[in-house]
Amino acid sequence: MQLTGKDNYRQYRNWCRAAGLDYPDFVKDPDAVNADPWEGLVPLFYWDTRELNRWAG
Repeated sequence: MQLTGKDNYRQYRNWCRAAGLDYPDFVKDPDAVNADPWEGLVPLFYWDTRELNRWAG
């Protein structure tokens, strides 16, 4: 799973903010997503924001 594009980094930052996480600004520093724990949360962000749980039943 990878993030590409400024809008996806912005969405990921906002998702982290809504979760109450202390996160770096991924829009200003996209490489920050490659560090722990952010790299592990990207798939969760993708799953959550695309509402994929509905298909996993």
